[in-house]
Amino acid sequence: MKTIIKYSIYIGIVLTLFLNAERWINQIIPTSDFVQNSTLLFQYGGMIGYSLVIVFITMLQSEGFHQIHLYKPKLSLWLKNVYVSISLLFIVIAMIEYTFQSAVLLVLIFMLLTATLDMIRDKIIQDHEGNTLHPKKTIH
Repeated sequence: MKTIIKYSIYIGIVLTLFLNAERWINQIIPTSDFVQNSTLLFQYGGMIGYSLVIVFITMLQSEGFHQIHLYKPKLSLWLKNVYVSISLLFIVIAMIEYTFQSAVLLVLIFMLLTATLDMIRDKIIQDHEGNTLHPKKTIH
């Protein structure tokens, strides 16, 4: 739960910064052909980087789906299919209309969804591996 709240706060801070940063950048950088061409290269690089981040985060979740599969195979398959579909949707959204600000916000929202999935996975594993009457405690 703390992770979801933390990512929600991050999304709010980044949204505020980027809405104001675009205005500051437009005042500082003059418009010329060279700047527009180099901006296009940065935009392509950002699109590729954004897609790779989403794919990388999705690939990291495969171990979590394997852990859930040991206890609930049908739920694991369903969660994996929904998660991969959401990942593809996030990539398609960025490819349709890409701006740096929206890409950063979409990555943060995707990480919030991933944190929610991790909470679900941890809850399922804890329910099956933990004993509610005699929980294991680590004494330091």
